[in-house]
Amino acid sequence: MATKTNLHPRNLHNEGYDFARLIAALPELGPFTGPNPAGQTTIDFRDVAAVRMLNRALLKADYGIDFWDIPPNYLCPPIPGRVDYIHHLADLLARSNNHEIPRGPQIKALDIGTGASLVYPLTGQSAYGWQFTGVDIDPVAIKSAQQIAKANALDVDLRLQENREDIFDGVIHPQWKGRRRARNGNGRTLAKGAQASSISAGKTPSSGALAARSSSSPAWSTKAARLRGNVCGLRRLCQKRTTCRRCIKS
Repeated sequence: MATKTNLHPRNLHNEGYDFARLIAALPELGPFTGPNPAGQTTIDFRDVAAVRMLNRALLKADYGIDFWDIPPNYLCPPIPGRVDYIHHLADLLARSNNHEIPRGPQIKALDIGTGASLVYPLTGQSAYGWQFTGVDIDPVAIKSAQQIAKANALDVDLRLQENREDIFDGVIHPQWKGRRRARNGNGRTLAKGAQASSISAGKTPSSGALAARSSSSPAWSTKAARLRGNVCGLRRLCQKRTTCRRCIKS
């Protein structure tokens, strides 16, 4: 197996794919495997069915996920690359926690654009035991994510964002649905006054974004947390789902 040196040091997939172990965990993967020109076992990564089966095997063998499936024509994310974001987020939180990675459900993570695959909550709960809330604008994706969570007895709070123009309104505090609180100027809409730390895993809601907060993390700076017009607290996300130069320069 070739070592994937570009992955995070804690990534379980740094040593490549151990297909013998994966097939033992999920025998259905076997028919999709074959030798590459170097004689190593692999799959045809152009084959959507093969990639989906590989994901099932990886999630079962390494993350304890017995059931995983997504609707046809929905994004099938590569597990090693996605879990890398989780590990880098853990490193970010550790910076303000005496260089110790915080673990357990007291860490609240928000997955914006969680998708049908539920990949971040699945891997994040397994790796660090964090508590996840997943948000998406697609009812089909939310239904798929709910099925995955239920089948694996996972506690993931999944919420449908009914307004495609909003990111946080109506899902951070569902009881505030329909209210526009983006102009309060102090960031409390995002963190309710709690100390927070965040990382973005994408530039738009459709590409997916992660944010996590811990009571041991430093407060967001006034500059980062302040909401300007309709610019959200992650600074690079706009309520109109575009990259906001005004926000980036701030």
